[in-house]
Amino acid sequence: MESTEYPALLRKLKDPPKQLYIKGNYCPEIFEKCLAVVGSRKMTDYGKQVTQFLIPQIVGWGITVVSGFMYGIDAEAHRSALSVGGKTIAVMPCGIDLVCPDFQQELYDSILDNDGLIISEYPGDVEPKMWTFPRRNRIVAGLSQATLVVEAGEKSGSLITADIAKKLGRAVFTVPGSIINPSLKGNWQLINDGATETLSGCEIWHFYFNKLECHELADELYSAKDTTVRSKDNKSPPLIGNLTSDEKNIMDILSQNTFSLEEILTMTNLDISKLSGLLTSLTIKGFVKQEGLNYYAC
Repeated sequence: MESTEYPALLRKLKDPPKQLYIKGNYCPEIFEKCLAVVGSRKMTDYGKQVTQFLIPQIVGWGITVVSGFMYGIDAEAHRSALSVGGKTIAVMPCGIDLVCPDFQQELYDSILDNDGLIISEYPGDVEPKMWTFPRRNRIVAGLSQATLVVEAGEKSGSLITADIAKKLGRAVFTVPGSIINPSLKGNWQLINDGATETLSGCEIWHFYFNKLECHELADELYSAKDTTVRSKDNKSPPLIGNLTSDEKNIMDILSQNTFSLEEILTMTNLDISKLSGLLTSLTIKGFVKQEGLNYYAC
């Protein structure tokens, strides 16, 4: 804990780990903007789709995804980040050298090969115990400015992570879904307790944008948003001329019909992280709206 390289946010835990074992190409910048992404071990198709939809956008904004590696949503969060060249940190409930479960060896290696980190408070090949999982969860939450719960049942361990984040005074986000689906009961419980719903990731972007005081981006986006508001008051549309060529191309596509992220991706040939960032920017500027998983021009 005395090292200057010890993550500052982690020191704010009531019981921070006295030592951390880290594998990977350590760089302090990876801890600057971290989002804990957690969810059910028994991931549903819905949970997988949501993870694959949100995470590429999030890492495209330079946010590091922190999760618990082993199964379900946690493992999918790491994979989705890596799929678009994003940064991710895996926090283990076991020794730093133990790949647990062993069938995740490829994921373990991929995180290290792509400038991610493996972190544990336990050395060597220490086996996980029942009590090491909630202790891992506190590190996942402790490293992150906010926590996103993708999918959680009524008694999911993900709720422990969310509760730790809340007690630390950090933001909690979750995804709404079917009110009769037991795998999402925890999500609705979080919403009832004050968690922020996110449908497109814009809410998460806004949080990091305000939290980290990115002034240059603020000036650019909010001046554009102000122009949009004034134009609306004057009964005239936003100024397309202020957009980049890529943004104009997206607007040309969306002016024809409503399309999903995957469909727009095919038509633009942009990489998914750039496209996600552009769609978020266009949404904030008032040119684009999102309904479910689809986008359309205002």
